Amino acid sequence: MTNGGDSGLPGCAAPMLEPSRKQAASLTAEINRRLAGSLRYVFSEAGSSIGLEPARVESWIAGIEAASRPDPLVHVLFHTLVAELQIGNYEGSRAVAERLLKLGAAGSGLRVVRADPGSDGPRAIELFARFADLEEANRLDLVAPDNEEIERATPLIEQGLALLARNDPEQDGELRAFLSDILLVGQKPGHLFTAAAASCFQNWGALLLVPATQRDALDIVELLAHEATHLLLFALALDEPLLTNPPDQLHFSPLREAPRSMDGVYHATMVSARIVRALVRQANAPEASGGLREIALERAARAARTYDDGVEVIEKAAELTGLGGDILVQSKEMVGALRPHLLATA
Repeated sequence: MTNGGDSGLPGCAAPMLEPSRKQAASLTAEINRRLAGSLRYVFSEAGSSIGLEPARVESWIAGIEAASRPDPLVHVLFHTLVAELQIGNYEGSRAVAERLLKLGAAGSGLRVVRADPGSDGPRAIELFARFADLEEANRLDLVAPDNEEIERATPLIEQGLALLARNDPEQDGELRAFLSDILLVGQKPGHLFTAAAASCFQNWGALLLVPATQRDALDIVELLAHEATHLLLFALALDEPLLTNPPDQLHFSPLREAPRSMDGVYHATMVSARIVRALVRQANAPEASGGLREIALERAARAARTYDDGVEVIEKAAELTGLGGDILVQSKEMVGALRPHLLATA
């Protein structure tokens, strides 16, 4: 892979589209370092308006800083606090701040947990949905999941995670560096866009997964590769955007019927490249059955066609930065190296 120039993030090597446990851990550490600095700044600026003892706040921030990774709710509630302060809701800000100061480090490993239906639960869906469901035209209407769907999908999630750990250790390591919680959610009847999962920078450390949409373990592999790509691109673009196209300038999207911003098209295209990689890894695993191999290669070939459509749009209309151009080159190398595996099913 061509790695191009330095990412510009302290302690981070040149950015790679290829999954990397080491790169993901470095990016997560940088995000958490910046979170601690932002917490100090916001609490300092808020001052007496939320009425918390500075020494108590600093002691808590020092604990968050010392943790290898904070509870994902620290990220969520920090962004919630900023939003409440921006609208002058100081009573609400104080309540959010008090809730923040009760949180600490994330648990070890990657856990799969059910979203809580109420705003007071430890994993309240309303908190995570606030930042993950922003497009009115593609409204997700996230709610707590159906228990029957959880029971049906939980074995598939476990099987998908096992496939990643066994056959794609770098993708597994990247995912576990980015995430500590997979949060199971549902969607209200009448939602405008059916989602398999949702991730966003404000919810760093947590992935929202809709169990009702999962059919088999390969769906889980594909979904996790998809969302890990979004998280990687969010992290790599902390200091330099991927492109400079206006967000209200819409283009054909390879993964959705409705036109999207070029940023959305770019993300979808890189997602498709890494899905090709993830599925070919599963197809080529020594223990893969003939049936699994065939299905994985069929899906990989479909993802490669989606990738090609996205590249065509990007090359016609994207205003790429150096970072965005470098990652595009890497994606072409990645998919190009895998195309011989797809010829029989293309």
